[in-house]
Parts: sequence; C-alpha cells; structure tokens
Amino acid sequence: MTEEGRSSFLIVGLGNPGKAYESTRHNMGFLVGQALAKRWGIAFENKKDFQAQLAKTEVGEHKVMVLLPTTYMNLSGQSVRRCVDFFKIELSRVLVVCDDVEIPFGKLRFKSKGSSGGHNGLKSIEAYLGTPEYFRLRLGVGKEEGKDLADFVLETFRAQELEALPVLIRQAAELVEIWVKEGYRKALEWLSHPQRQESKKIIQED
Repeated sequence: MTEEGRSSFLIVGLGNPGKAYESTRHNMGFLVGQALAKRWGIAFENKKDFQAQLAKTEVGEHKVMVLLPTTYMNLSGQSVRRCVDFFKIELSRVLVVCDDVEIPFGKLRFKSKGSSGGHNGLKSIEAYLGTPEYFRLRLGVGKEEGKDLADFVLETFRAQELEALPVLIRQAAELVEIWVKEGYRKALEWLSHPQRQESKKIIQED
C-alpha cells in the first residue's frame, strides 16, 4: 500500500460532465465536490487515467482527494475503481455524494453502507468495487408525481430550490469535513444537533 493511499480519504461527487448538466438535480454530488474544493482552497485537474477531475489536499492530519468522475453517471464506477486501485485506498475511507429522489429536497441522509436505492451511479460503483461497503451521503431532490424520474433528475432546480440550495450544499460540505476529521459517529452527532433538527433540513440514518 502506498503511503498516500494508506492515509487518504476519497470523496466522490457524482454527476454528469458538461455545461448542459451543471445546474441539474442529478449533479448534486458535483456541487458538493466543488464546494469542498472551494472550502479547502484547492483546484481540480483533469486525470484521463481516472476519467475524472481530481483535487488533493490535507484536512487536519489527513490527506484527502476529491474525485468528480467524467464518465457520465452510469459508468461512475470505472473512475472510482481506477482511483481506489491506483492509490490503494481503503474502502472504509471512501465517501460517495449523490442526489436521491426518495428524500425530500433540502434533507441529507448519511450512511456507512447500504443499497444503491436505484441510483445508477451507486449501482455502477457497487458493481466495480464488488461491494456496497462504502460511505454514502445522499442529498434529497424529491420527485414530482406523474413525471418520469429520469427526466426529473436531469431538469434544473426550481427558483425556490435554488434559493435554498447554498445552505444544503454548505451543510453537506461541513458534514464531509467532520467525517474526515472526527469520524462517522461525530458526523452523526453533528446531524442530530437540535438546531439542525429544528430546521428540518436534515435527516440522519445509521
């Protein structure tokens, strides 16, 4: 195992590349990844070998990588597997951030493992890694009755959602940083803080 891989955390933001997808619901993972890069003062580099944009930094005592696959959503696992293998990153230090139509807009769900929940990006990652044993942070985008989900997630946010989006993205980025610095349990404690519970913007699930 490389020294870098031994101590590195990998944050994967899921989305689709290109300007046409920039402000769509399916790109929640990209938005959080970009927010983390801004928060930590780092820039992404195009990495053809990983089919992704990759940024590296140190957070506290930990090395951290932020990966945005450019494979399009359904093939995200290719990029994640290549990065995990190259740097020999432990899956206990991998966190995938994505959208979720089963969660109301404005809420987060953080889990240490679980099913794909029908999310094609998570399906691809599970297939390429051969396991669902990795952390995932889901950002709720809700759904619209009578509308095809594939079309819905590729639509841009409504004006009301755009107004609330910065708070959601900031909370997600803060959660990721707490997870890196202090671990899963501390991150869950942060989620359960009364102030965040009262805002009704967060739900947690162990």
